[in-house]
Amino acid sequence: MAKFGNPFGEGNEVWSTIKDYEGLYEVSNMGRVRSLDREQSRAIVGLETYIKKGQVLSPRLQRQGYQLVALFKNGKREDKLIHRIVAEAFIPNPLKKETVNHKDNVKGNNVVNNLEWATQSENSKHAFDNGFNSNKGEKNPSRKLNNKDVRRIKMALGCGISARELGNIYNVHKSTIKSIRTGRNWKHIKLFIC
Repeated sequence: MAKFGNPFGEGNEVWSTIKDYEGLYEVSNMGRVRSLDREQSRAIVGLETYIKKGQVLSPRLQRQGYQLVALFKNGKREDKLIHRIVAEAFIPNPLKKETVNHKDNVKGNNVVNNLEWATQSENSKHAFDNGFNSNKGEKNPSRKLNNKDVRRIKMALGCGISARELGNIYNVHKSTIKSIRTGRNWKHIKLFIC
């Protein structure tokens, strides 16, 4: 592990090899991933080689909001979640827990002291206990409806308007309306009856 000044201004940034990518990539305790200098060949010129300088990789956002990076080995690409790479490199996991929990629920905060190994149920309980159910209702990034729409839909359902008709009005499938009616989705919005 090599130590470098932390760009965030606290302590030292420590770099560690990424498992299965030895000699190619490293991860830091601050949640950054970098490629290492390596020899590459120029395909156009033939067997001529050059040194490709390593660099800190720019993360991309996964659909669920987690940061990931693309790692390459033997011509194959693999997308890896940064918080998982950090945990595997720096946090012991003697109980073989399967998930990595962000203690502050900020999915982009991959600093090692913000991460911990957890079971799936511990991870869910942590989110529930701390009010981090961020994908419910209007906070769901893929939602098509808002709280006001759902209140109106529940009122219309209470007055006998069909799921198919409401689906056409709100441009959603009738199964979405049925899930609202049964309370499977949007259960935090109370049902109104005419």
